[in-house]
Amino acid sequence: MKELLLQATLDSGHPDATPSDLCRWLVSLTGELATEAGSLAPMLYHTPCPEVLEVWLKDAPEQTERSVFRYRCLSFRPLPPVSASSPSASADCRIAVEVLPAKQLYIGFPVSEMGLVGASPALVATDGWVVPYEALSSVQIGHLDTVYAVLTPALSARLDCSGGMEQQMSALSGPYEALWQEVEGLLARCFPSGGAVSGCPLHLSLHPADVPAHRLRCIGAEHSLLQFGKSAVETDPRTGLCRYGACLPGRCRSLTLTMLYPRGQLDAARRLFGLFSPLASLIAVMPVGSMDQWIAYDADERAADQLTQALYMQPATDVPAAFRLYCLMVPSGEAATALTGRQLSVRLRRLVLSLGALYVGAIPLHAVSSGGFGRYLPSVASRLLVQMGGVPWMPRHFASQDTDLIAGFSCSRPSQCFEPFSAVTFYNHPARGCCFDLCKAEEKFSLFFSSRFRRAYEQFLTDHRDSPPQRLVVYCHRELPTAALLSLVRWMVPYSEAVPVVLAQVRRTSRAMLRHYAPDAPGCMPPAGTVLGCTDDTFLLFCRDFRPASDSSRASYPYPLEVRLNRLCADGSLQPLPSAEADDVLVQAFQLVKANPACVDGSPLPLVLSHTDRLLRHRCQEWQLEMADRIAMD
Repeated sequence: MKELLLQATLDSGHPDATPSDLCRWLVSLTGELATEAGSLAPMLYHTPCPEVLEVWLKDAPEQTERSVFRYRCLSFRPLPPVSASSPSASADCRIAVEVLPAKQLYIGFPVSEMGLVGASPALVATDGWVVPYEALSSVQIGHLDTVYAVLTPALSARLDCSGGMEQQMSALSGPYEALWQEVEGLLARCFPSGGAVSGCPLHLSLHPADVPAHRLRCIGAEHSLLQFGKSAVETDPRTGLCRYGACLPGRCRSLTLTMLYPRGQLDAARRLFGLFSPLASLIAVMPVGSMDQWIAYDADERAADQLTQALYMQPATDVPAAFRLYCLMVPSGEAATALTGRQLSVRLRRLVLSLGALYVGAIPLHAVSSGGFGRYLPSVASRLLVQMGGVPWMPRHFASQDTDLIAGFSCSRPSQCFEPFSAVTFYNHPARGCCFDLCKAEEKFSLFFSSRFRRAYEQFLTDHRDSPPQRLVVYCHRELPTAALLSLVRWMVPYSEAVPVVLAQVRRTSRAMLRHYAPDAPGCMPPAGTVLGCTDDTFLLFCRDFRPASDSSRASYPYPLEVRLNRLCADGSLQPLPSAEADDVLVQAFQLVKANPACVDGSPLPLVLSHTDRLLRHRCQEWQLEMADRIAMD
């Protein structure tokens, strides 16, 4: 596997070279100092901070929009040089490279005329450099007719050239393949001299370095196996569920579907009912129902009251509530906005669950007419099965089953609700799934946490003949607020003496985290089960394979999961795990991602964390609804 690190050597006599010095020498290595005034320079330089150099390379004219020049961007961040063995020896250093989104320069008119249209740029290009507009010198201000603006979304809208901006911001279809195709070509354009220039003490290799063997690990193929049906084994959740069905069935064999549909959309409700028919093969439950029991509603402000009254007034039947499924359909587009679909869905979900029944919604009409709902049916079926007490699939051999008690912890964000909530769940046996859930307001959470932990601990002892867990692994988000993390540590410290506590902080990465590619792998993406060590306690875990494009979907390039592993000490401090123990927890995290029912649609979060996120999301939605009702009553 390659990573975007360039190897470089520094001539003797420069033992105290700083990253700023290295950036200055990198400019010299380009061999083509941008001396042309204005934006027509083929190469521009930008230093967002003294330790980082950005090189902007102008695209070919046929690739640009009218009045806009497009520049491809590489960012170079020199790392501190390794000390040489003697003053006369050369020193080694590494330079981190990042492929940035393309930038655009507006050349319709110079900055001197932008005041006429009420526009003010943040960055401008002049004399081969990109600098903040406020940083222009008095001499440069005197020549604003040769200074051009760097487009931002706001400036683009002001200048009415949003089409070009959309092209700039659009993501490439294949990030790993694009990285492989672009990076060496861009490096060759940046350094046409090959990385060495006479008189420059820095010598650069233009080939990205291989990841050192000690930083690269591979999770065994046996940990990717999932069990479906009675004894079938598969690695892909969607393929296995559709081919073999669920691993453990739920408590019912038939579900009575009641459609809640907008008035006049009976045909769409029938079509949706037909889309549920594969449930019989997916999760061993037969969808049944009578159209006489379906409920039509007016898609306006009366919808919530109509449906609430209709559900309360439904005639008694012989079907137990636990075997009934209510499915809400909502209009698409502006009609759905007028209906306030989420509030309606939250109200109905709370009501249906209080009756002991099952709920799915809200499903927009366009998803039914286009057949898009069929693609998500495996995900809907797996979540329904979990509600019915079943297991859609589980790891064939769960590595931590006999050693670890696992917990997931989530807390709400201020954007979700003003009152902070926390949620926790426990997991130690794949056939049982998540259990002993707790979701409370933060001030009440600590009062109930100890009892839930005690119940989960006792259940582990029962399952393992009074053998205690070797460790408690707590999964939480890397973006967890500091106050919430400190509270979690405070709650866990009393138990660290009885059972060692490991804190696993995870984060879903994005294109901005792309620093590596595998030229010999399909799609140039590292295969599932690859682990890349970033630091002593931080790892990138690849949980899903590259999926090529098909007739119905585009190519899939799943990004890795960033995992930070630390042991919680008795004094509340966090220390990195030993290498062997970190390997065990990474295998566990990988298997928990594969065991997540949401993995059908690509969620890379571990099962316990996805479960607590859902508990928290539903509770915050209900809180928002309660606040809205209180305000309406006042």
